[in-house]
Amino acid sequence: MRTSRTMLGLFIATILFVLTLAARGAAQPAYRAIELGTTGGDQSEAYAINDYAEIVGRSFDATGEAQVFYWQNGQILALFHELPWGRIPMPNTRYSVGYGMSNTGYVITYVMDESADDPGLLVPSAVIFRPTLSDLTTPYQAQAITYIGKLCSPTGISSSGRYVVGWGQLDCSDRAEAFLVTPVDGTWAMPDGSCVNNELIIGLGTLEAFDMVSTATAINNHGQVVGWSYSDTAGYQAFLINPTVDVDGNPVAWFTDDGDGNNALMTPLGTLPGTGGESFGTNSWARDINDAGLIVGEADTGDYVTHAFLYANGAMLDLGTLGGPASSACAINENGQIVGWALNAAGAPRAFVIIPADADDDGEPDTWYADEDEDGINDLMIDLNHVVNSGFKLQLTEARDVNIHGQIVGWGTSGTGDLALRLAFLLTPAADGDNGNGDNGPVLGDVNLAPLLSDPAEQPEQPGENPQAPAPTPSLGLAHWLCGVGMVQLLPLMLAGLWAMKLSFRRR
Repeated sequence: MRTSRTMLGLFIATILFVLTLAARGAAQPAYRAIELGTTGGDQSEAYAINDYAEIVGRSFDATGEAQVFYWQNGQILALFHELPWGRIPMPNTRYSVGYGMSNTGYVITYVMDESADDPGLLVPSAVIFRPTLSDLTTPYQAQAITYIGKLCSPTGISSSGRYVVGWGQLDCSDRAEAFLVTPVDGTWAMPDGSCVNNELIIGLGTLEAFDMVSTATAINNHGQVVGWSYSDTAGYQAFLINPTVDVDGNPVAWFTDDGDGNNALMTPLGTLPGTGGESFGTNSWARDINDAGLIVGEADTGDYVTHAFLYANGAMLDLGTLGGPASSACAINENGQIVGWALNAAGAPRAFVIIPADADDDGEPDTWYADEDEDGINDLMIDLNHVVNSGFKLQLTEARDVNIHGQIVGWGTSGTGDLALRLAFLLTPAADGDNGNGDNGPVLGDVNLAPLLSDPAEQPEQPGENPQAPAPTPSLGLAHWLCGVGMVQLLPLMLAGLWAMKLSFRRR
C-alpha cells in the first residue's frame, strides 16, 4: 500500500512537472521590442506615438546637442537637421525635444534658441510644425514652423491637432500659468507684443488666485484639460477643466473668474488614502486624459508614498506598484490601457502596462486593479521587461505613451551604473503565434496619413468621423522627462526655468 501511494505521488508530481514545463514552453512574449536608435549620439528618449506609429522625442547628435527626433518605419531623423526633402530651417536652435504628435501630423516642440542679439543666451519657446505632408502639392499655412509662444513650453496636443496646452510666463512675472491655444483660420499665432507674443493663447489660471504655478499637461478632443496647480499652502493639486460649450456642444471657454481670481471651471481631483483609509496624501499630478474622460497620473497616499492613479466617475483609484514604494501613470489610450513606471521590490524603476479587464462582460474595460493573492501588488500591472522578445538588450525603465493599437514607446537603459545610457524603444503587440523574435507577427508597413481636406482647425472635432483614420489617442503632457518625478524636485526645477525665462526676457 505504501509503495502504491508512493508511486501515485510520483505519478502526480511527474504530471504536474510536465504540465509546468508545457505551460512555460507555451508562454509567448506579448510584445515585439525594437530600439529606435539615435541621431548620431549615444542616447535617445521617445515621448509620444500617434495612431500611425509616428514617434517623436529627443536624441543626442554626434556633437552632444539634444534635438527633437521623428521616427517612422524604422528611420530616425533629426528634424532640425535632416529630412528626405531637406532640412527644417532652425539654425539658431541649440536644444529641442518633441513632446507630442497628433494624428494629423503636428509635432509640438520645446526649443531653446540662441539669441541673435546676445549669442550664448538661450531663449525658450513653444513651437508647432508638421514634418510630413499628406498632400505635397497643397500648401497649408499651418505647415510652416510656428512659434506658439515665447517663454513657454508646449506639453500636450489633442490627437485631432485642434488643441495645444502647456505652461508659460504669460504675464511677464515670475508666475507660470497653464495655457491653451487653438488655431484660428489655420493660424496658431497672432503677434501682440506681450511676453508670449501670441494673442491666441488662453490663460487657464490656477485653482486658487494665490497659486504660484499651474501647468496643463494634456487635452482630449472634447477640450477637457488636465494638469496641476501649485501653491505653498496647498501643495500640488491635480485638476480637470471641463470647458463651457455652445448650443452645438463645441468648447468656447476654459476660464471663468469666480470673483476672487480663481478659475471656476478648474476642479481639484484630490489625492489617495493611506492603508487604513482615514488619512489622505498631500499632492497629486494629472498626466493624461482620453476621450472617455479617464484621467491618469500620480498622487501621494496617506502612507507618505506616491502611487499611480486612475480617476474615473469622480473617484481616484490607486493603481499600486510592482512591489516597491512608488509609481506613476504617464498615459492612457482610448482602450483604457495605461503605461508608466513603477519601482519593483528591489527599488528599481521598471516600465509597466495595465491592460484593464472587463469584469461584467459588457465589452467595456472596468477593472484596473486586482490582487487575488493579497500580496499588495496589482496583478494587472505588468512589468514590460517580462513580456518582450528574448534577447532584447534594454532594461525598460519608463513607458511614456501608448496608441490606440497598444504600441508603447518610452526608454530603457543599456549598461550599468554611471555608464548606463538611455535609449528609446517601441513595443508592438505580438500577433497570435508570434514568438516575438520576428519570425511571425505584425510588421509595420508604410504609414499612410489620411489626407487632409482642409486645415485641422476646420476638420470634424472627432477624427473618428474620418473613415480613413483610427480612433485617436491623447498625447502626453508637461515636461515629459519629469513625468512621475513628483515630490519636491519639480518646483525648484520649474522656478529655475522661470528665472531663466525672466532673465532672457529682460536681456532681450
